Amino acid sequence: MPPTFPTRHRRWLLLATLLWFGMMGLVWWLGNQVSPRPFDPARIAPHAFHDPATVARLRQALQTFEPALSGQGSLFIRFAQPSCPCERLVENYHLLLLPALHKQGLQTVTVTPERMQQLAALLGTELWEWVPSTPAILVLDEAGQPAYFGPYHQDGVCNSENSYLEPVLAALRNKQPVNIINTLVEGCFCHYPSPGH
Repeated sequence: MPPTFPTRHRRWLLLATLLWFGMMGLVWWLGNQVSPRPFDPARIAPHAFHDPATVARLRQALQTFEPALSGQGSLFIRFAQPSCPCERLVENYHLLLLPALHKQGLQTVTVTPERMQQLAALLGTELWEWVPSTPAILVLDEAGQPAYFGPYHQDGVCNSENSYLEPVLAALRNKQPVNIINTLVEGCFCHYPSPGH
């Protein structure tokens, strides 16, 4: 005679199964809230972050608002719009990534739309050409040069298997040169509103 589960266990199993299907449905729904769109609608190439002077200006402007940031060394800048549904697809991955970034010696900062407005007051409206969409990240190496700029990933829920960051962080750990500007992709991105709105 096969073993039977007490009613209490069956209820927990049913609840766990329903929760799992609910989570998968939520992931699917979030992934379809914003149809695939280009990260950079203007398709500007080469990108402004290829210019060391542009990167230095951004870092200096960031220090105006984030005095704890060192003027040198590795830096991880997250550009995020909390109202963008695509942010939910990278949030858990970002939170899991933070301890590894700190352990690797990267300073971290998040730039919100309000901070973008403040930075634009110092850098000009071309800032929205430099960072046209979110979720986006800029990783600077120990010399302050861009190791990576672009999205976390192209689509779906971001994890270590599909993240564009994993190979970049590995290269930085191994002191290997890396410079990837990844803006000509499509996926779940939210463009910034017009400057001043």
